[in-house]
Amino acid sequence: IEQLDSNKMGHKGDKWKLYNGDGKNARRIASLTAEGKIVGK
Repeated sequence: IEQLDSNKMGHKGDKWKLYNGDGKNARRIASLTAEGKIVGK
């Protein structure tokens, strides 16, 4: 499961939006992915 998460969150910003429907979490993931890092929860 971790590999799938890293793949989904590793993408630009389309996947993390669909993956996390929340606003705060989505924003956090967006920032981390922008730097090229993966976020758990």
